[in-house]
Amino acid sequence: MSVCDEEWTIVLFATRGLGAFLENALIGIERCGIDASLVQVILPANAECELRNLIKIFGARPRILEQLVEAGTGDIPTAYLEFGTHEFNQLMKCRFSAIRAILEEGKRLVYADIDVAWLRNPLPYLFDVLNHYPWACQTEAYPIFPPMFCLGFYAVSATRETLELMSHVIAGMDPLKQSDQDVFNKILVENRKYLASIFPLPEGLFPNGLLYRAVDRDKEPPVVMSEQLRPFIFHANCTAGLENKLRLLDHVGARIGSGNGRGSWSVDIGDPIPLYSMPDYQVHNTAQVRSGPNLQIITPSQKWSYALSFSVNPATARSICPSQQVRVFMKIRVEKGCIGLGVLQTGGDEFQIEKVIPSGRENLDLTLSVASAVDCGNLMIRNCSESGEPSRVSVLSIETRVSERGY
Repeated sequence: MSVCDEEWTIVLFATRGLGAFLENALIGIERCGIDASLVQVILPANAECELRNLIKIFGARPRILEQLVEAGTGDIPTAYLEFGTHEFNQLMKCRFSAIRAILEEGKRLVYADIDVAWLRNPLPYLFDVLNHYPWACQTEAYPIFPPMFCLGFYAVSATRETLELMSHVIAGMDPLKQSDQDVFNKILVENRKYLASIFPLPEGLFPNGLLYRAVDRDKEPPVVMSEQLRPFIFHANCTAGLENKLRLLDHVGARIGSGNGRGSWSVDIGDPIPLYSMPDYQVHNTAQVRSGPNLQIITPSQKWSYALSFSVNPATARSICPSQQVRVFMKIRVEKGCIGLGVLQTGGDEFQIEKVIPSGRENLDLTLSVASAVDCGNLMIRNCSESGEPSRVSVLSIETRVSERGY
């Protein structure tokens, strides 16, 4: 887990009958390279028996709704509720209050509806946004101003202004007339102070249901495009009913949970996968590391001493088919001495593949190939210098892809 990740909590909300959606969200979060221990799942007490085991499997944290906020028996559903009904609005008031209670615990918070599929890790992007705005929120694709903000996906910091706005929404809700989202947008229209503090997330990167074509990649573009749209999430809203939501997720290839267990999906040939991540490193022995856009590493002086390792993402490794081989592409620059760079055996400290690279003036593009993801342990850098002095190396980038064996 990176230092950046430690500042986050991800909040999901699930009621009875939503196990398939919860599994899909948790698998997607893991597949993005996010540690599922960051996730807190708010659930009513009557859903605990149904959902707790699934939450436990992924290492997420269950939070019982009734322990976070006051909720009457009539506020808790026994089945899925459709958007806009009185019962739905009452539940959303409880949900919004519970999210505010968790936000008061002090970490930056991402809330996502249970019908949000996670496609790429949005946390680094949202981290930068929250350095400038206390709230970042998905928008609906409506031609109005102020934009129609969607409370199905947002990121917030625990600032006084954010907590105050949440309190206004809770106080202003009348479940017989409107939802938390209706009240939220009404407050922003009436009080531009709050509007100026909210960043509308780009609809191409955080699409809602109307923008499903932004996620569906089956059709080839009519001309060669210089860029590719790669959304972080897809929110399967703008349609009613659980079956329709599942069909929409299926249509765009964003349904990755099987409904009866993990690991029933695989990664696409050629697509980057988060098997190793630059921020997810561990320093060994007396090595020194300076982080930034690049990692600058000074190894221990002793030959063969381990210096720095990048942790393997086990969820990503499990998603790779046995017929696929792993290729790790790195750009490095060895500025002094000589280093060894390779992939360790799973759960061990012996190299299964290693390349020894002496110092040079130019950046070096390096490829490490491993026959199977099952064999992938941590990615390790160590000192291979014969001089008895530390080596110095900069890691500029890491990218992992899979290919069929023999290619």
